[in-house]
Amino acid sequence: MSDPLPAASPADSSAGPSQRRVAVLLSLAWAAGHFALGSWYVTLGSFIKANTGDAGTGMFAPGFVGTATSAAPIGAMLAPFLAGLLADRFFSTEKIMVVMHLLAGTMLLAAATATSQTVFLAALLGFFICFWPTISLLAAMSMKHLAQPNRQFPLVRGCGTLGWIASGLAIGLLAPWLLGGSIEATKLPLQVAIVAHFVNAVICIWLPHTPPSAALRKLAPSAEKGAQMGQLLRDRTLLSVLLVAFLALVPSPFYYGFVNPFLNWRGMPNPAARMTLGQAVEVVCMLTLPLVLLRVGLRNAVLCGIVTWGARYALLALAAWTGGQQWALYAAIALHGIAYTFVSVSLQMEVETLVEPKFRATAQGLLAVATSGLGSFAGAQLAAFADKRWLPAELAETTGRQWAQFWLAPTMAAGVALVAAFVLLPAGGRSAHGPASAGGPNGT
Repeated sequence: MSDPLPAASPADSSAGPSQRRVAVLLSLAWAAGHFALGSWYVTLGSFIKANTGDAGTGMFAPGFVGTATSAAPIGAMLAPFLAGLLADRFFSTEKIMVVMHLLAGTMLLAAATATSQTVFLAALLGFFICFWPTISLLAAMSMKHLAQPNRQFPLVRGCGTLGWIASGLAIGLLAPWLLGGSIEATKLPLQVAIVAHFVNAVICIWLPHTPPSAALRKLAPSAEKGAQMGQLLRDRTLLSVLLVAFLALVPSPFYYGFVNPFLNWRGMPNPAARMTLGQAVEVVCMLTLPLVLLRVGLRNAVLCGIVTWGARYALLALAAWTGGQQWALYAAIALHGIAYTFVSVSLQMEVETLVEPKFRATAQGLLAVATSGLGSFAGAQLAAFADKRWLPAELAETTGRQWAQFWLAPTMAAGVALVAAFVLLPAGGRSAHGPASAGGPNGT
């Protein structure tokens, strides 16, 4: 796959900061951005549940956790358009990122001070519309300025996962130690994130100068991309993969929105910190995925990921029903890293094998819409329905049986995705445009 932006030339390197300094700054930006998001998004469900019905401020209606998590996929669908639209001839990338982080922090400030559910939801939508473009822009900037992007980018991007883990440890472990109690159901995580985004804005000031680029503008929809999409959507094999991707991501909002409230309900100490086990396993899975693919292939990797996806929720239902099974809680958290890697990353690689190189960027955009956009949005709506159907307004009134019924909903959704994947995913390691190498999408 071609890089979104051309790599910096030796001349560029000599004229600007040292390559080591650039790599450090980009790594810091990835870590800080994911720290800012992880510091409040993991505990969002606990905060909402603590203020639903007669609890807390009573600002939220039953089922609002699922509604709130739908803000993220809406922002994800708009992010490529905004990233391309903003990167025009008048704005450099680092300046756009400064502004977007300042706006993201302001949106969270509005959410933290909101006195109505409507204002809170509007603030979340505003936040994700501002935040997601920073990820696209930072990825493009990284590919441009790293001396060896193909080798360095995975390491630099991995700092984002480390930032997410750090946020979980800070909110779930450090804050209770400093303040004498859990802050997960309070506004403090939002307030930490506000400060983190303002710090992000300062970091972005020091990022390498990246002038307006036609390559960045290509992130936005265009007539050429529209024609490519039309051609790709006539490919039945690709359509089948996109349908599987959509169904596979439907269960995901249940985890992001409800695991933290569930663990708090169970009385698990420091749940936000313990949930970082999932990200730690994810790092290991990312490193071992190439070896796994050599043994089982892309199709089987996706199938294994979806099975793991469903097993995670089945374990949560078991722990809820029995009131014990502490091991099941840790296993469910750990399985998150396996499921995410085997489903999301393997599907990205599957799409790479199905299209010609000139169509790969557009095809990956369609996959992002199917997964982070439509699939996650549908899952958030399903989670909101399940919340209203099986969980009482106040978390303290919830029974183990009600939680078990709730967790069976994403388990069944994963089952539907598994059947679809088994029937629809192409078998035999052969793409629509020729044989796919077992070594990866680029035949390496």
